[in-house]
Amino acid sequence: MTYILINTYLIGELLYTKEIPEDFMVLEIPTYTWAIFKCIGSMPNSIQDMWHRIYI
Repeated sequence: MTYILINTYLIGELLYTKEIPEDFMVLEIPTYTWAIFKCIGSMPNSIQDMWHRIYI
């Protein structure tokens, strides 16, 4: 199955097990096609500030 994600952000975690709950799905995202951005502070301001740093 191929997924095309356009204007989408994801929250993910490294997978350490092969036991995946039925209502979850696993997407393999190739190295160098993703980035990690650290948000510090209260919500929603920290997320808004992060988006501002990325796009402006």
